[in-house]
Amino acid sequence: MRNVKALFHVNFPTNNWDKMVDFYVNVCGFDQAFVISLADMSKMFGKPYTKEDENTPKISYIRVSPDSYIELNNLTPEGVKVTQSKTSAFHHIAFLTDDIERTAKRFREKGHPLFNNPIEKKPVTEFHKGEDGCLIAWSEDPDGHFIEIMQQSGDSMQERFERKNPIEE
Repeated sequence: MRNVKALFHVNFPTNNWDKMVDFYVNVCGFDQAFVISLADMSKMFGKPYTKEDENTPKISYIRVSPDSYIELNNLTPEGVKVTQSKTSAFHHIAFLTDDIERTAKRFREKGHPLFNNPIEKKPVTEFHKGEDGCLIAWSEDPDGHFIEIMQQSGDSMQERFERKNPIEE
């Protein structure tokens, strides 16, 4: 699988559509690339749909960076409930920034302060380096998915690995 270029998307099912779109677009500052309606999905699977389904969002692709997206899956129209489970295998998604101070300021201005770690959730007073050498801070989206904000240090484990092990096509 070495020809994989990037992690293309992470899918978050949600019954909190408006707040999730608002968080990723307005708080994080990512672009909403496109929305697929419930009618579009029904057509694709050969299922019947109503006129209302044409205006009901089902999937939204939110661009994080080139060829890197969050795919929100609106479960509300189907009445499916999503609950945060302590036994879920999913823990967090990490976003890489080149200016963690600027990112933290944006989150605070949008009402989402960052915290030092996902266990204690104490507000960030200063950024600290993780075990890998990156500066880190944490937040969470409206559905409770943890988000790690990371800034490489110039000598993080990831950067050292990439220098020593470039991907060869």
